[in-house]
Amino acid sequence: MMRIWSDERGISEEFSSITAIIVVTIGISIIFLIVGGVYISNKDIENRIEKYQMADYIFNKIFSPDSFLYKDGVILGEGMINKSKFIQFSHTSLPEVYGINYQLILSVKHDRITWGMLNDVDDEIALSKNVPVYIDEAHVLPGKLTIVIGGVK
Repeated sequence: MMRIWSDERGISEEFSSITAIIVVTIGISIIFLIVGGVYISNKDIENRIEKYQMADYIFNKIFSPDSFLYKDGVILGEGMINKSKFIQFSHTSLPEVYGINYQLILSVKHDRITWGMLNDVDDEIALSKNVPVYIDEAHVLPGKLTIVIGGVK
């Protein structure tokens, strides 16, 4: 009778290494997928942050004393927006700021006045700031000025 422990005949294990290779390959593939997904998500977040910074830059450019809105009387002193002038100029086109396609929206109580049009609306960012809105000599109401940036690649 032969004992299993003392049997010196070899057993061929040709296919046992294939299973290990498959497991390692699947593991490496999953790691690459995770790293790639994190990289793409990080790039998307960086692009959105850049667009919000661009919207804030346009806000600062619009509210600077040498902007077209100050010159036309749309923005009065201390960042107050003249509603009647905003409505008057809302039918004209907005000047470009470094080729950026943007739109201004002024919201006061139940009114919403839109100035400018977006050409490419598949990817847009909106940033709002509270501003005082001059109605007439007796009325200054709180309002919200929103800038919408669209199609920035």
